[in-house]
Amino acid sequence: MHAPPRSSSIPAVVAAVLVLLPLVYLLSIGPVAKTIDALGLSRGPAKQFYAPLIWLHDHTPLRRPLELYLSAWGVK
Repeated sequence: MHAPPRSSSIPAVVAAVLVLLPLVYLLSIGPVAKTIDALGLSRGPAKQFYAPLIWLHDHTPLRRPLELYLSAWGVK
C-alpha cells in the first residue's frame, strides 16, 4: 500500500518551485538568445518574454553580471 503524501511536503514543494522557477527563467535567457541568433529569428517575442530581465539589466547593478552571462553564451 502507498501511504498518502504528507501535508508537510507541500510547503517544501512550493518553496522549491518558488526558488527554481525564477532561476530557470533567469538562466534560460542565454540559450534562448544563442538559439535566436543562430537561427536568425526575430528577437521581438523574446524581448517581450524577457522584459523583466531587460529591465533589471537597464536599471540595476545586474547589468554587468547579465552581460557576462550572455557573453559566456556567445551573445552580444
